[in-house]
Amino acid sequence: MAAFVLGLVYFGNNKLEVMCGHLNLHITLSSKNGYEQFQCYNWAVSEPFNFTEEHHFLVHFFLSIMFAEAHQLGWDPTMKSFADGRIEIAVQSENDGEELYRTINLLSDIGSADLIGRGTRVWKAVKMVNGEEFGEPVALKDSWVDYNRKREGAIHERIRESILATAQAELFTRHFLTVECYGDVLVLDEQDRTRPPQDHSLSSSPELAVASIHTSEYHQVHHRIVFKEVGLPLSKVTSLLEVFNALGDVVDGLRCLHECGWVHRDISTGNVVIVDGIAKITDLEYATSDDETVKVGKTGTIFFRPVEVDGPSYMFLPPPKLPPPSRPIDRKARMARWAASYDDPSLPPPALRKRSPRQEEPKAPRISKYGNLVFRYNPLHDLESVWWMAVYFVFNREVDIDDDGADTETRRA
Repeated sequence: MAAFVLGLVYFGNNKLEVMCGHLNLHITLSSKNGYEQFQCYNWAVSEPFNFTEEHHFLVHFFLSIMFAEAHQLGWDPTMKSFADGRIEIAVQSENDGEELYRTINLLSDIGSADLIGRGTRVWKAVKMVNGEEFGEPVALKDSWVDYNRKREGAIHERIRESILATAQAELFTRHFLTVECYGDVLVLDEQDRTRPPQDHSLSSSPELAVASIHTSEYHQVHHRIVFKEVGLPLSKVTSLLEVFNALGDVVDGLRCLHECGWVHRDISTGNVVIVDGIAKITDLEYATSDDETVKVGKTGTIFFRPVEVDGPSYMFLPPPKLPPPSRPIDRKARMARWAASYDDPSLPPPALRKRSPRQEEPKAPRISKYGNLVFRYNPLHDLESVWWMAVYFVFNREVDIDDDGADTETRRA
């Protein structure tokens, strides 16, 4: 028995090809359980099959690879590379059609090479009009989002509408990014997305299926969004003074968000950027409003996730109020009867007395008013994430401590 093993590899230093394509593939035919030698999480394994008896599966697989179109193998035709290392990226705006942007430099690509995940990459870019650069630099974010989730740009617009009703528009503009355009990526006029979950089910054919992964959770759509501001991620700030100033700005931004009935649900050092000395909150794709019913999972970056969300269950609710007992207990009268019986000379000493069965007061029924309470992410959870960010910088990061503006000491906790 054998199985196909598919993995991600880099060919030398050709990072440009990795950026323009979804992935570069390495395919191996391994013996039964032989894929355990691949000590890497960026691989997937097919269902085992007998390639000597079921050779038509083997031939079918390689013919499919040989005659597939470039975009079917993961190459992205909406991205065009240039000799100077810059990339021209098409953004399918929902309002203005297709817009072209040319990258200036890469801002972030953490986790973008993983086989499973969001593949998020962020560039500093500039808009192209008639082949010429136009306007100020912008931030272009390319990622794979959940198929059934509202897009970040649409959530941004809904929050802005809610903000206008609470007279917090100025605070929202100060602490949140401005969306220029957004849209799902189209390849040959079709939405670029992963195969539906039902197409990932294992069968007798050696179609690749990711090991130990619930593929129904990874039905994703290729999406791009452009922001007008370009900032420095808080995770790259090394001044402790700047960090805590930024955290104060984050609290102000969250207060604005909470007052209009929304929670962010993913506050982390990677989702806060510094623009002209002011912290702005990003990544609103997991934000929800009070009128939405959302199945709560372990949303948020693990290092900054609230402890209740890890459950998910409430841990700090006040004790429920139980109904009073059926009849009041007169504790003074009970003590008086016990003292009288203890001193009664007609009775044997207490140690020799035969104890009667213990008479207990009838217990009230155990009724909890929290029995059917549904766990929901709330504003306190957002603020707890800010607390964990502060702890992270104080105890787990190398920062610059600048107390008087002159002497700067670097400390690692």
